[in-house]
Formats: sequence, C-alpha cells, structure tokens
Amino acid sequence: LTGRCFRGRPVRARSVDLPLPAPKQPLTLDKAAVAIGAYCPGFWLRAVVNAGMPLYRGEDLSELMRLTTRPDLLDEATYGPEGSGYFQALDEALAAKDLTPPRPRYGHLCGSAAAAGAWGPVCSIWPAGATTYAWPRTSAVFWTGRGP
Repeated sequence: LTGRCFRGRPVRARSVDLPLPAPKQPLTLDKAAVAIGAYCPGFWLRAVVNAGMPLYRGEDLSELMRLTTRPDLLDEATYGPEGSGYFQALDEALAAKDLTPPRPRYGHLCGSAAAAGAWGPVCSIWPAGATTYAWPRTSAVFWTGRGP
C-alpha cells in the first residue's frame, strides 16, 4: 500500500468570476478550456503537461460536458467480489493510517486510455476544485483483475 498524494486548490480569484458549467450540459471546446483553466488545480495541469497525457474514465458520452461521477471501486459490479474486497481492504488500511484522500471510496480513474475504454468511450479527466490522486509505486495498476 504505497503511493503518493498531491493536493491542490484552484486559484479562487479566477473561478469566482466564471461560473462552473452546469453538469451534463454540452460544452464547446472553448468553454471547456476556459473552465479547465479557471477551476482545475495547477498541479494537475502541470502533471498532464509533464506526462504528455491526462487521466481517463470510460463514460457513455458523445459530447464535452462536466460530470459528477459516483465512485464505484467498492461496488461488486465494478470488479466483482474479489476486486471489491481488495479495494475495501485498501480503503480500510489507508483510513487506519489516518491518511487524507485519495482513497478508493472517493474515486476511480485510469492512467491508460485503453483501460478506461473497457468502461465506455474514453474521456479525459479535469477536476474542478480541490483534488487528490495516487498511483502504486511497484505496479502499473492497483488492481490486476478484469473490468466489465
């Protein structure tokens, strides 16, 4: 159970002047770029630039839009009972260490567009507001089991 955690908040002065787009409403590329610039934490933007790619989710979308997704790593429907048990144990171990998020109960992203594609059309992720993320130090993935 190793990993790193980075937390960041967007620049509030810019985001106060620009309302966050409504969830599930189509956005133009220009409006999406403006919202990302105003709300996405700077460390996330720098990480995407440095990595040359964003993090992903598979979602049933055909247009740009803001989503508020429900974390699903603890649900058996995501990776079956074995996967759910693994992520529950990971979540409990991190909680016992009194670590702040990220924890499995709070999110589910992929570093691979191909892996995210198992869940639906691939979407890049741009958090709006304070966020955290982690990755395993000794593996490309947290869970090696299969998705849907």
